[in-house]
Amino acid sequence: PDSPVLGVVGDGAVLPCQLQGRIIPEKLSIQWIFSGSSTESAVATFDGK
Repeated sequence: PDSPVLGVVGDGAVLPCQLQGRIIPEKLSIQWIFSGSSTESAVATFDGK
């Protein structure tokens, strides 16, 4: 996204993701990372089709 995704602890947030192209990969892994502090931590992971 052009700007950060903001959320509140305990509430939901929409994490945008978009694929472009005619070929859809058979294996796909997407990971969103929170990097607002000195340590990065995984927020959500999608692994599948």
